[in-house]
Amino acid sequence: MGLIEYLPILVPMSVSALVGIVSLFLYFETRKTGYVLIGVGFLTNIIPGLVELALGGPYLALRLYERGLSVTEIGQFLFVINVSGTLLVIVFALLVLIGLILFMRDFKTKQ
Repeated sequence: MGLIEYLPILVPMSVSALVGIVSLFLYFETRKTGYVLIGVGFLTNIIPGLVELALGGPYLALRLYERGLSVTEIGQFLFVINVSGTLLVIVFALLVLIGLILFMRDFKTKQ
């Protein structure tokens, strides 16, 4: 079990964390609400990856099978995990969209 199996989870999480932290830093510098919404959006985008890592990453199905779950139960569990991850991606998209709309309003009022 090496690090290479976890790269598809770790790289997007790292990029989202970096963008979220930089966006929050820019909010503290400029006090524009759009930055905080975008930062929180990117930080919420990390949650599905963290849950996946906490549950076993690419070995989740194997670990569930070893614990005695049937294939149907594993499928149901993975379905619930994927649906909740999809809902968090929708929240991410809404937060970033609202943040960009707020930026657009700021730029229109300054012109």
